[in-house]
Amino acid sequence: MFWIIGARDTNLILPILISGMPIGMNVVVFLQGDDENTYLGSQYCFVSVVLSMLTIPLLYFFMTKLGVC
Repeated sequence: MFWIIGARDTNLILPILISGMPIGMNVVVFLQGDDENTYLGSQYCFVSVVLSMLTIPLLYFFMTKLGVC
């Protein structure tokens, strides 16, 4: 899809890699401000970080195989 609008190299790589990034800890801060369940929010953040440790290298691997970078 990005090739259609003329995105190449860095302009193509960065949005794809950013999509694999973990959610920020701001989720926990917002939950604490609203007196919600911060323990559950911190668990979601942890799972997101662990999954990003897998998805970011996989995204880069597939992009190199496709010849994007």
